[in-house]
Amino acid sequence: MFGQACALSRGQLAQLRSIFNYFDIDRDGKISKSEAINAARLVSMNPEPFKKLDEDSLLTFLELVDLAREAMEVDLTLDPFDMTVQKFFRSLDVQNKGHVKFDELSDFFRNCGDTIKEDVSRSLMDELDTSLNGEKFSLVEMKSFFQAKFDEGGFDYTSDG
Repeated sequence: MFGQACALSRGQLAQLRSIFNYFDIDRDGKISKSEAINAARLVSMNPEPFKKLDEDSLLTFLELVDLAREAMEVDLTLDPFDMTVQKFFRSLDVQNKGHVKFDELSDFFRNCGDTIKEDVSRSLMDELDTSLNGEKFSLVEMKSFFQAKFDEGGFDYTSDG
C-alpha cells in the first residue's frame, strides 16, 4: 500500500512524522484513534477515514500514512469551495460530532478575538440551523448557507479582498 498512486511528498511525510511523534508520548510507536483524528486535523485532512477505526485502535506511523493517503484521496475529489467549507466546519466541530452548537460557534469567534453580541450570534445560528433540530447545524447546512450567500453576491470567494 505504501507505493499507491496518491503518494505523499517528502514534506508531507516529514510533517506527519513530526505530528506522530508529538502524539506518541510514551514512544511506543503507536497512537490512538483520537490522536490520529487530531493529527489529521492539524494537517487539514479529512478525518473521515480515521473515524472508521475501532475506538481502541492503535496505529503505527505507516498505518497513519496509509490513512492519510486515503484522506487525501477523499479531499481531492472536492472542489475548492467544498474543501474550504469542510475545513472551516472541522475547525468548529473540534469534537467530531458532525454538528456545531451555539456555544461552540460563540467560542470560535471569541477565540479568534472577535466580540460579537449574543443576538448577532443567535441570528447567525438561526440562519445556519435550517433543519431546526435544536440549535445545532451540520456540514450540509453550513454548505447551503455559504452557497446561498455566494449566489446572492454576499461573499466574493474569488477576490483577494
